[in-house]
Amino acid sequence: MGLFSKSVTDEEWLAQAKPLYDAALPYMTALNNAVVNESLEEAANALNDALPKLPVIAQAIKKLPSPTSSEARRAKKNLESAMRCYTHGIKQGAKFFADLGGGPGDRLHWGGISTRAAGARLVFGKTVFESLVESGRKSLEQATAYFSTNSS
Repeated sequence: MGLFSKSVTDEEWLAQAKPLYDAALPYMTALNNAVVNESLEEAANALNDALPKLPVIAQAIKKLPSPTSSEARRAKKNLESAMRCYTHGIKQGAKFFADLGGGPGDRLHWGGISTRAAGARLVFGKTVFESLVESGRKSLEQATAYFSTNSS
C-alpha cells in the first residue's frame, strides 16, 4: 500500500485476513512437515498442492489494507513475510524437483566431474528450498501468535 493508503480497524483487518490465513495454513504446515521430516515424497506432494494455491493467497494478503494498531501491522508484516518466503520456496522446490528428474538428476549416473557438478546443483537447490521454508515458518509463528490471541 502507498503512503496515503487507507487503513482499517484491527477488527476489520482481522476479519479479512483470518480466512486467508486459514486457507494458507494447511499448505504451509505441509511444507514445514516435509522439511522437518526430510521427506522428498512429502515435499513433492506439498509442492504439488501449494503451487497453484499459495501464490494466489499471498497476493490477496498483500492487497489487504493496513490495520491501525502497531501490533496488527506487525502481524500483517509477518504474514506477508511468511507468504513471500513460502511462495519463493515452492518455486525453488519445483526447480529442485525438475532438476532431480532430468538434467542434473540424469548426470548423477555418468560419473566424473559432471556427477559432482550435478550433485552440487541438486544439494544447492534443496538447501535453498529448505531455508526459504524455514524462514517462512519463523515469520508464520509470529503471525500465528497474533491470530491465536485475537481470533475468537
